[in-house]
This record gives sequence, structure tokens and C-alpha cells, in this order.
Amino acid sequence: MSIEELVKHWARIGVRAIHAAGWHQYPKYSYDYNRLIHLCHANGILVYAWLEPPQVTYKFWQDHPEWREKNVDGEDVRASWRYPMALTDPACLEAMISEYQSLLSSHDFDGVNLGEIYFESGIDGPAEPQKLTPMHSSARAEFKQLYGFDPAALLQQGSAQFWRKQTAAWKKYENYRVEKMVQVHERLLELAESCDNCDRASMWL
Repeated sequence: MSIEELVKHWARIGVRAIHAAGWHQYPKYSYDYNRLIHLCHANGILVYAWLEPPQVTYKFWQDHPEWREKNVDGEDVRASWRYPMALTDPACLEAMISEYQSLLSSHDFDGVNLGEIYFESGIDGPAEPQKLTPMHSSARAEFKQLYGFDPAALLQQGSAQFWRKQTAAWKKYENYRVEKMVQVHERLLELAESCDNCDRASMWL
């Protein structure tokens, strides 16, 4: 089915808004958002840009290995389908904001869907140390400056901060994760509010 036929089908069945994935940039692939938006608007359908931080795009992940989220062993980590970036690194966060700003300002989106913004980890938390995030060097350095120990120690059974024995130490890491995500949410909401194209829409978190 062509995009023209699909949009007409949506209109016939009463669709009034869609959420278009904003992680379109692949090495040999891009998406024609302008065509989609034009067709949808002509049929009375709103189009929201659907963003999925800590993922930006696969191309962004490829181009910036230094900003990829890491596990406790310093390895690239993917706890689910996304390619997460280290939002604890100020340079990475600002580069992500710049990418999103370019996307939103280049197309006539009606709003922004900010989806699932959190540090991805395994379903068992610290019991799956290879998937626990954030463990990028930026997070570890900042956490140590704030709390006096490397959060990697939470996952080392012989350490004084091992999470199973030191609930207070683990609580500090939980609080750190929450506080950093609040900062990221605030930065993203500032971006969405500054988007002239998106003044007709609310945002989903």
C-alpha cells in the first residue's frame, strides 16, 4: 500500500493523529517526513514527532562511539531494542538536543511525543550487572564526585558498597538516576516548548 493510500485509509477509519518515529537516520536511508505530513494534513490528520531518548538515531550511535552507553565493564550496552546514548555526558546531551532541534525545525510536525525516557537496564536491575545503566565514564565520575565511591562498586560482591548488603549505597545510585532523568526531561521539555511548529500539541512522557 502506498503512503497516499495508507493516509486515505487512516482518514476513512477515523484516525486523527499519528506518531511518526523520529529515529529515521540510517547510513543509506532517510524518511520523507514532509510528504507524510503534507498528505496527513490534507486529510485532517495531525502528525507528532515520536522521539525515543536515550536513543537518537542508529547513525548517531555509529558516529559517536565515545557517547554510547556502557555497562560496568565499559562495553556498549543495549538492554532492549534501542541504541542508548550516555545522557550523563553533557556534550552528548547537547548533541542529542541539536539533532532533535534540527528534526523538529525542518518539518511541520504538530507536536512531540517524548517516549520512554529512562536509563534502560535489565528487568532484574543490579542482579543483571551487564545491563545496568548508567555506567558511562561520565556517570561514574559524576557519581563518585557526589557520593565518594565509584558506582561500579555496587556490583562487586567483595566491595563495601555491594548492593545486596548496602541498601543505603544502592539508594544513592537510585536517587542519582532519578535526578539525572529529571534534568534530561527538563531539557527536552524546553526543546519542545521552543519548537514553533509544535505549539498546537501537548507532549507524552
